[in-house]
Amino acid sequence: MIKRPRPVLQSPLFLAILITALCGGCASSYQPMAAAGSDVPASTGSAAASKPSPATSGQRVAAAAAGRVSSTYYTSAVSPLNRSSKVLLIGDSLTVGPFGDQVEAWLLQNLGPSRVAVYGSCGSSPESWLASHKNFVTPCGFRETTSQGHILQEYQHNHRPGPVSTPKIETLMAKYRPQIVIIQLGTNHFDTLQREGKHSVTQLEDIYEAFANAVYGPGSSARMVIWITPPDSSKFPKWVQDEVEHLISSTNQRHGFYTFQSRHFTHYTPASGSDGVHYNSAAAAAWAAPVIRMLDAAFTKFRVKN
Repeated sequence: MIKRPRPVLQSPLFLAILITALCGGCASSYQPMAAAGSDVPASTGSAAASKPSPATSGQRVAAAAAGRVSSTYYTSAVSPLNRSSKVLLIGDSLTVGPFGDQVEAWLLQNLGPSRVAVYGSCGSSPESWLASHKNFVTPCGFRETTSQGHILQEYQHNHRPGPVSTPKIETLMAKYRPQIVIIQLGTNHFDTLQREGKHSVTQLEDIYEAFANAVYGPGSSARMVIWITPPDSSKFPKWVQDEVEHLISSTNQRHGFYTFQSRHFTHYTPASGSDGVHYNSAAAAAWAAPVIRMLDAAFTKFRVKN
């Protein structure tokens, strides 16, 4: 397999924020080229966003870390991101499970139930959420938390939960009009790649591109999109995990999304769980901790001055 570079976070400005959040007082050699509100374009050769975000009146932020060029990120100057922003989180079985418990609890505590919508569908992949693809009925668990209430269906005493149709991302975007979209998907493409091999990569690239357009297409309310990649898995070979991570990261780079690479913060051991994929409560909490610190940094420190 040809090795391709995979960016950790598409915006070095956001990377600096994350480093600050994770390291506390630790020193960083990161020096941004341009501060927030700058109109300096990305350096020549950068993988800039393929098209501007819906915030056409927004300000442009572009920066580069030493040896690593950023993509261009557009954000609204009219509606700065803060704790009053509406948030939509969608994910697969890992969001249905204890990882979802942790992130959902933080969102509800910090933003309140009226500004948070969380959906998790066990067994789902990005195409499961697209209106252009057939209805996906999860056979193994579902989470829905909105201002209207909370639904959680999962295995209880070895009893399979009832089937639930996975909502379409286009419908959720239109219904909730979120400014921040958090995505935790890609885990189930490990199976696809291992089963079908590299011949499936082109098809998967099309799926990720279609999903990105559904989230960030014309008229989208989204001002920030954060994709949490699958955590480390002991069930699947490294090349499979690398390929899925690259598919997500490269798509995010084209669209100016942020990529949180979970494998940098996780390592699946026998103590993590029983199937090599799903994390138990303790391991899920350890994974969720840096994710939550990243979200806290994004919501409280990333600002666009009017």
